[in-house]
Amino acid sequence: MARIITMRYSDEGRLPDATQEQLEELQANVVETVSNYDDVEFKGTFANGEGMGICEWEAPDVATVEQIYEESGAAEMAPSDEIIEVQQVLPLE
Repeated sequence: MARIITMRYSDEGRLPDATQEQLEELQANVVETVSNYDDVEFKGTFANGEGMGICEWEAPDVATVEQIYEESGAAEMAPSDEIIEVQQVLPLE
């Protein structure tokens, strides 16, 4: 399992201004889509007041997360700047 980070930092990639209802709908769509994948865990979205932030995933690869974004409609509502695989480098063991 890989750790995948969706990065949101540009004007285009930042989370949109959305109502609570829109966010709940987006979340429901993502949760429903993820439920079709046995090997994926959505860890959450973390953002500041301007919508800049990250989404964290455990998934087989970047392509799987991209597919989930497409299937759930999240790619259209909240496009990301980059989706990358990362490895933990600190703390050192």
